[in-house]
Amino acid sequence: MNRLGVEFFDRPCEIVAKSLLGKLLVREMKLGNDKEIFAGKIVEVEAYLGVEDKAAHSYQGRRTDRNEAMFMEPGTAYVYNIYGMYQCVNISTGGEGAAVLLRAACPLLNVEAIQKLRLNNSRKRSSNATTIKTVDLCNGPSKLCQAFGITKQKFNKVNLCKSDELYFADSITPGESFEILSSPRIGIDYAEEWSQKPLRFYVKESPFVSRVKKFKVSP
Repeated sequence: MNRLGVEFFDRPCEIVAKSLLGKLLVREMKLGNDKEIFAGKIVEVEAYLGVEDKAAHSYQGRRTDRNEAMFMEPGTAYVYNIYGMYQCVNISTGGEGAAVLLRAACPLLNVEAIQKLRLNNSRKRSSNATTIKTVDLCNGPSKLCQAFGITKQKFNKVNLCKSDELYFADSITPGESFEILSSPRIGIDYAEEWSQKPLRFYVKESPFVSRVKKFKVSP
């Protein structure tokens, strides 16, 4: 696979966000006695533009140990906890304190391993559940983290351009075309006028997107 390097992420946040759509998120890890490699195609992201963005954790240059990864080298993972039990993963980009949130992916390679991790890590599943629908495996930021075994302890502040366990790669179908739609980001009503900026981007008609919104933009 052709891995994405620091130069891919060292660009304006909004450009990186759109460019990540269709790219692969790849995970290599040991499950049981076997080393597994699995991957999903990114179909939904949100851009957080840094110090000017009222929805960003780095707004007004706020810099703490929690959000330090947003100010680190482009390509660095910023993993944080929500609701005390779930996690989300962002990737730092060009621009001070800017990062892209990964919201959803389409499982492509070794779906069985993704299924196993999601089942093991899900906190809402029935004790009798043996499978999760493929469309529901990674259709949300916390589900994606569960499905790919992404935790704050393991990946926060790790540059994924240099990691052998979690990284990004070019699409396995070069030249694939799709339409990108945009909408306001989800769950940021507190961000005043920034709550309505169309900085959530997703692949049109993908069943793996977490929520369908409006507003069309150019690919």
